[in-house]
Amino acid sequence: MTYQEFLSRYSFDRENDRLGNGSFGTVYKAYDMVLDCWVALKIAPVTGEGTRLRREAELVCGLPPHPNIARYEACYTFEEPTGAVDVAVLSYYPGGSLADLIDTQETSPEVMADILTQILEGLKFLHSRNVVHRDLKPANILIAKRPDGRIVPKITDFGISRQSDPDETVVEETVTAAATVSYASPEQLSGSGMTSASDTWSFGVIAYLVASGEMPFTSGEHAPKSLMGRAEIVRQVTSGKLPEKTATLPYPWQTIVRSCLVADPRGRTISEDELIALLRQVRDSAPVLPRTSDAETRSLDTEYVPPVKPSGPQGRNYVPKPDLDVPNVKQKSSAELKIVIVILILALGVLTLFLVGTWNRKNAVTRTSTERSPVRDRAERYFPERYTPVVADTLAEPAPSPDSEEETAETSPEQDFTQSHDSLSTTPSEVAMPETEPDSVDYFD
Repeated sequence: MTYQEFLSRYSFDRENDRLGNGSFGTVYKAYDMVLDCWVALKIAPVTGEGTRLRREAELVCGLPPHPNIARYEACYTFEEPTGAVDVAVLSYYPGGSLADLIDTQETSPEVMADILTQILEGLKFLHSRNVVHRDLKPANILIAKRPDGRIVPKITDFGISRQSDPDETVVEETVTAAATVSYASPEQLSGSGMTSASDTWSFGVIAYLVASGEMPFTSGEHAPKSLMGRAEIVRQVTSGKLPEKTATLPYPWQTIVRSCLVADPRGRTISEDELIALLRQVRDSAPVLPRTSDAETRSLDTEYVPPVKPSGPQGRNYVPKPDLDVPNVKQKSSAELKIVIVILILALGVLTLFLVGTWNRKNAVTRTSTERSPVRDRAERYFPERYTPVVADTLAEPAPSPDSEEETAETSPEQDFTQSHDSLSTTPSEVAMPETEPDSVDYFD
């Protein structure tokens, strides 16, 4: 296609149809006279082979289609009076960018969590094909709205992206200069090697902005685009300290931010799948409660060390178990029922022992009070005077009868002596003894 054919097909005004600026070009709204639809044109001057818009378009077009990646329909190179330019054609999204959505609309946490989840799906797709975006920010995420009302983010502006070996770290001065300072990672600002962990840092900044409504790293008293303002942002980013407001973020936003904004890229090990699992708790309207964990007690002056992952195959494709696993209610109820049954059996046993002991003690007292010993019976038979109960009426001496008085009066002393002597002279054999001698008799009972 020649430049004249291009101008005939795409109608736009460079003054009034300007939508914004990308990393290396300007985006315009244009009308396709052939397909009768609105499109977006990105025009960038050809300044170097490594930063050409054509390379960006070829990189994206070389990937399989993905719902969260904005695709280029075509890319041309033309000669203009000011020099050679690359022109890329992509779909036009009237919803603007994620930056416009955050600034102009009130969005519920569930909808925003769904948007961020789709952004992570796009990053996972890019990282699985060894593509690092390296300039992820709300302005580079276009917004599409489907007929059912769902908002679909489209990652775009791959001007400084690069497809490379996953173990390779790239250091480029143009990348550091072109990246947005507020969303750039510490290794990116310091000129160190960059990997997919750099995109994880940028996503953490976006998550902090969505959760708190403000940027985690600011220029302070200086203008954001001034030299002093940029220097202040770089100082905060490379310090390894998080804002104090991080401790007030609810779960799971605080976990997401702390896991992504780790100064050392080697400690930024959380994967897209793990972040998606956290965001689904908000997107699916799961109960979100503030977590009183070590996040509130950990000092902000120390660098956050992410938790150790469980043993086993890990890496960026590691899929964690959901944080809010629903417990097995059936197993739990069965275990509780067994415990209750054991307690009831023990209580019944203790009660049985108590009743048996009480019954034995009662019978022992009854037997003691009613049963008589054979020895005692024989003793009472031979010595009744010792075991006859004493009654108060019998204590009084009985009155002598007239007959007894007469017998007493008629008996002489000599007769008394004779009777006494006879009684004493009686032999032991003449004394009546019991037929059987008791084994033992208690004479003092």
